[in-house]
Amino acid sequence: MDFLVATRTLLGDQWHVELQRKWREEIDHERALQSSDDQVRWGPPEGWPNYELKKARLRNLALSVRQLMLDLPSGAHVLTEHDLTGRGGLLVGRADLLVRSASCHIVVDYKSGSVVDAVTQAMIPAYENQLRIYAALEREESGEWPERALLMPLNGPPIELAINPIQCDALADEAIAMLHAYNLAAPGPQPATPSPDSCKRCAASCHCPEFWAAYNPAWTTDLIALRGRILELSVTPLGGIAVRVEVAAGARGPVAEVRKLREADHPGVSSLKIGDAFSAVGLHDGIDGSTLYLPSNGRFARN
Repeated sequence: MDFLVATRTLLGDQWHVELQRKWREEIDHERALQSSDDQVRWGPPEGWPNYELKKARLRNLALSVRQLMLDLPSGAHVLTEHDLTGRGGLLVGRADLLVRSASCHIVVDYKSGSVVDAVTQAMIPAYENQLRIYAALEREESGEWPERALLMPLNGPPIELAINPIQCDALADEAIAMLHAYNLAAPGPQPATPSPDSCKRCAASCHCPEFWAAYNPAWTTDLIALRGRILELSVTPLGGIAVRVEVAAGARGPVAEVRKLREADHPGVSSLKIGDAFSAVGLHDGIDGSTLYLPSNGRFARN
């Protein structure tokens, strides 16, 4: 017990040192971005309005996150700034923090402004809905429902929201229904405008017929993508997955090898099997020039 207390005390000291270092880096970055005229007009960042207040609020948020991390069970998987996609790629979100473990499954979002209604003092409904949709997306991706969600404001303690799966699924379905209603009401078809620049950032690109219809070899200098069916699959000693794909559309046909598919970067790849339909967007050439790999910001789908 004494060792545990000492360890957490040391972690606390290191946390404060690291937080102060990162704060100074951000301030130095802001100062470097200022033109000489702005420096004369506005002065250094330390003199800007509410500088100390914002610094104190950031420290408050950092302490809340630190306490959450210290309380996690051993072996918990923590994901930051994690993109979530569901409902066939039509519903997307980015969770600031996800915690996955057998005994602790949490969705966390940070907020810089007020998070409670001035009259009711309850969580602002829009934020409740955001957390519920994140929970539904997390269920689609991980296969398990988070038991709770946390809203962490810069000012004030974290606010917890219990997750009701029926309520979350209903809200996600309502969002998709509203999207379909809009598309029906909009005057005429909504034409897609595929391009390497826009499609590499789009969470729906793996599922998008217009993307695959427009994709051509000239795009490979900016965006490598392929889809087809898995012919072979192997697991490396480090836990990565490699697949050989019979290419039906995209680059590197007729057969392409994709390596370095990691569950930590692309949840769901560990369940891939021979014969599955497979698509990937944002691939990079491997060092040997004959294989491909999917970086953490690339996208894959089994469709």
